[in-house]
Amino acid sequence: MVYFLKDQSPTLPLASPKTHVPLLPVKERGLRFYSPEVGRWTSRDPIGERGGGDLYVYLNGAPTDLIDPIGLQAAGPTCCCCCAESLSIDNVQEIVEKKYTDMPTVVAIDKSCKGLPQHHDKPIDGNYFELKIGLSYVASTRPADCELRWSEFRWADKSTSYDLLPTAASWQAAVWNNCRKKPCPGSESLTIPDMPGIWSGDAPTDFKEYTTLKGRITVYSASTCHCAHDSLEVRFIQRVTLDGSGKHADPSKSCFAYQNGAGSWIKVPSDCSAIGDGDLHVP
Repeated sequence: MVYFLKDQSPTLPLASPKTHVPLLPVKERGLRFYSPEVGRWTSRDPIGERGGGDLYVYLNGAPTDLIDPIGLQAAGPTCCCCCAESLSIDNVQEIVEKKYTDMPTVVAIDKSCKGLPQHHDKPIDGNYFELKIGLSYVASTRPADCELRWSEFRWADKSTSYDLLPTAASWQAAVWNNCRKKPCPGSESLTIPDMPGIWSGDAPTDFKEYTTLKGRITVYSASTCHCAHDSLEVRFIQRVTLDGSGKHADPSKSCFAYQNGAGSWIKVPSDCSAIGDGDLHVP
């Protein structure tokens, strides 16, 4: 039995391929018939090979991902799929009694992105570094974003661990969530500055002679994308040694080390002995 639905689409300036009424239940969709039983059009695609090599298939075999109300769309709505392309720690600097607002990259990000949390205004002893992230975006039938995970572990009198991403309301999370432009298709570079250390003149009471901070940062590509890298990872270690006052860092006995990917560990300064080879491990 043949049945039809009233066509609500506008009049289209194309010749209809409907040369006859098929002898099976069909629905009329604009310029051609669609058979729910067969799951495809019963007549050739009016846009020809622009809709794919098979002129009778419905939505390139992906009816749950795409839409084609009248049979004239070569593809459905375009979504973006994210791939991690590069990840590195860069521009490492030793800092003594500096504030976030002393660092030009932080100030630039504050001005260009909205909704970022306020920085504490206390000076910090320790190190400054920039996390450089390269991302690419390709058209996809489903939206799929990259994921940034940033975990840190601190050893002093006691060991503590915390995740700055993906769930914490941290500066790093704010930059990741608010500063990406996500050009699709296209690519972008994102810089996330950080200043791990101790507040100058106000060292936590659980510090003794030194504290060690270890961090692991990973960017995951969207699992549904065909990306060159499933994930990329960097690690860092910071050793802050207190001076005689117990409140300030002793720069001569403090050190920062980082590892980009599977490369060698790099120390800043290069002759620093505060971090030994046995310390170059991040859980």
